[in-house]
Amino acid sequence: MREVANRAGMNHATLHYYFAGKEALIDGVLHYIVEELSIGHDASAKTEACSPRQRIADYFSQILRQMRDQPEMFIVLTEINARSLRDSGVRSVMARHDRGWNRFLSAVLKEGIQKKEFQAALDPDVFAKVIISFLRGLYLTYAGRAEDMERAVHSFMRVLS
Repeated sequence: MREVANRAGMNHATLHYYFAGKEALIDGVLHYIVEELSIGHDASAKTEACSPRQRIADYFSQILRQMRDQPEMFIVLTEINARSLRDSGVRSVMARHDRGWNRFLSAVLKEGIQKKEFQAALDPDVFAKVIISFLRGLYLTYAGRAEDMERAVHSFMRVLS
């Protein structure tokens, strides 16, 4: 915490006033990124009247746009995710945020199955996790190569049909 405060050019007591410890700070960073990038929230609020398939397509388009426009956010997410592999406190914070992201995607997928837009055999909860894994892999593998990311997303969308 002291090192973070020094790098931010602030007194460490001020940082502790807002964040009780490392996990609270990481939770705050993730909360900011979730809000900024609309990951895990109803990012398709503007398209609620659209079909579930279109909502997922719009969501992927939004993520691609954000990867191009705000790559630093995805670098931070990648670093936090890597840290969560060796730090149980960070892993707990990540898991909480992932559950919200999973709920959002799962709800859209369930609706799409009910409306026969997605395959009936699709398990919405499992496939929501597959989408999350795909997106994490996408920004790790294709960072800075928007054209390659777009081709991968379009191929992925065909799997849902």
